[in-house]
Amino acid sequence: MGVTSLTYVRFPPDSALFDLRDRLSKTLGFRETGKWQVTCRLFYDQKSTTAAIQAGDGLGDGLLGFGGLPPFLQDMTVLQSKLLYLLKFEHVHDKVYSFATEPATMGKGVVVEADRDLELLLVKMKNLWTYRQSATVEGFAFELGDFALRVGTVKVGSASRGLLIQAEHLRSTGPSSSSIQPLSALIRLAAGGLLEGDLAGGAAGGGGIGLVNDFNEEMGDGMGPETEAAVAVDFHDYSLASLKPSEFTRKHEAYQIFSLFRQESIL
Repeated sequence: MGVTSLTYVRFPPDSALFDLRDRLSKTLGFRETGKWQVTCRLFYDQKSTTAAIQAGDGLGDGLLGFGGLPPFLQDMTVLQSKLLYLLKFEHVHDKVYSFATEPATMGKGVVVEADRDLELLLVKMKNLWTYRQSATVEGFAFELGDFALRVGTVKVGSASRGLLIQAEHLRSTGPSSSSIQPLSALIRLAAGGLLEGDLAGGAAGGGGIGLVNDFNEEMGDGMGPETEAAVAVDFHDYSLASLKPSEFTRKHEAYQIFSLFRQESIL
């Protein structure tokens, strides 16, 4: 596969997904190739969660285990637990991608590609890994020449959590400034007024999300340029996930999404 770059729009207008769909197919000449759907499920380690409760100076005493804690304490306890993210691309029919991490490692972990049987196995291993929640991305995929574009709405349950735009350079095999630059420019071209406020607020500019400044800037933490309303994700320190920085695979793509969901507290 080719190198990918993501742009996450935190506060899109309600019509953004279909506005972009029309712009790509009717104005820019992209060919719609189908649906784009990504599902990411979060599990927490039962053993470390129990230890966190027991270390809470009796905080959980008298409550019926983890589920008996108030919601805000459940969230705090999960943050102290080992976490496992499981990601599934619907267009990759036979594989899933997992990323396990814990607070002590500061986000370090290993991305693993596995057969889809892993998802069924995790569901059965409730005494080890307990399901917490899921995030989904649902939208449309397009292609034009050497490039693919995918746009989708991010949801956690029924709550909308923004819009995700992914660009892929189909012929590029390694992450570099030369491979990311055209992707950043392509996202800006495709998004058009959405990033400059036209789609979000019209000519008057009301409610516009603001232009994301200089998508080509490289950031040391692996996340791209950011405004209050949007963040670009391209360069990463892939060694944090035990991935080779000189190549780009489906595991690298999954790690981009894991990183975004973690940074934005989507999961």
